[in-house]
Amino acid sequence: MNKPWNGVMKYNVLLLFIFGCLFAYLSIPVIGYGSAIAIPTEVLSALYGLSPNFALSMVDIVTLGLPLLALLLVFYSLVSRCTLKIKRIHTLYC
Repeated sequence: MNKPWNGVMKYNVLLLFIFGCLFAYLSIPVIGYGSAIAIPTEVLSALYGLSPNFALSMVDIVTLGLPLLALLLVFYSLVSRCTLKIKRIHTLYC
């Protein structure tokens, strides 16, 4: 049973599409700046002694993952404030 979209749902879908495109657009410079960060050889060699894959993974998480996570949290707070709430009555269909 498909119900037509009302104005609130159209607004939310359009808003989420715009924020998704903006997040993808802004994540490119974040990744560029994160990959340009110089890691000191002392830090990398200490981690490299444990495991080479572990060392490179930790560097990627710190330089790329944390800034992207911060950007994602900013977008989450913006989206949660801007979307309109839909009041629904949940019913059980037997």
